[in-house]
Amino acid sequence: MNIRSRDKELPTNSSKTPVVVERRSASYWRVTLNNPPLNLFDPEMIAGLQALIEQLEHDDQVKVVVFESGVPDFFIAHIDLARLGDLSTEPGPTGLSPWPDVARRMELAPFITVGKVRGRARGVGSEFLLALDVRFASRERALLSQIEIGTGIIPGGGGLDRLPRLIGRARALEAIIGCEDFDADTAERYGWVNRSIPDAELDAFVERFATRVATFDRRLIAAAKEIINQRAGLAQPADLVSSQKKFFETATWHESQARLASLMQRGLQQVEFELRLGDHLATP
Repeated sequence: MNIRSRDKELPTNSSKTPVVVERRSASYWRVTLNNPPLNLFDPEMIAGLQALIEQLEHDDQVKVVVFESGVPDFFIAHIDLARLGDLSTEPGPTGLSPWPDVARRMELAPFITVGKVRGRARGVGSEFLLALDVRFASRERALLSQIEIGTGIIPGGGGLDRLPRLIGRARALEAIIGCEDFDADTAERYGWVNRSIPDAELDAFVERFATRVATFDRRLIAAAKEIINQRAGLAQPADLVSSQKKFFETATWHESQARLASLMQRGLQQVEFELRLGDHLATP
């Protein structure tokens, strides 16, 4: 994991990682996901997030963490569908496999996580945002989608478990089974994101929110978050395990493999195709 302060680079390992962390202050960290050209969610990104959550859990000063993309058109395109077989299922501290483990730990963490969304957040990109506490999206540049059924699988990283809690049953069915791209204004109306904000104002808005939270008492933040989690309810670990098991099962189906192979042949995981992926999914 590459960690920088505002003034100097902090000690880090020598391996390259798509998870770049900047300590804006002791209490405010900013994380840039930088895995061009598509910001695919691959084993390297998962490993970077595992290292990040481990460090955050051992820091008793951090109060707010902002996640953003370093790739202009993609927040996270989706999981690397060419490398599904490379994904580890080794359980983390929660007993869940790597991504559900990181997501669960962020939900329970005694600090606030914020998504600053520009570009396409599809599949696990949407699921990543669902695991964060709050989400602010660029009105002109953000698109959200659960694309899995259109690629021949089902959501396996929390979309089936967290999205219905945010937007309700009917809208979750629309999003997950329809596989359409949702613009930021629609996502705001549905409750998928907190706010849709003009792109020119997004950076300042998120910075103001994060620096404001960073001034408050950490124990109060943790106590309020814990109670809100209890009152609002979180996805249950057993449900997350069940969904991920079905995700990997559907990936072995003949029909699923045929659809994915067709999409790959047509240009899936290539930039121009991915820019309009929501449209392409409607064509077998």
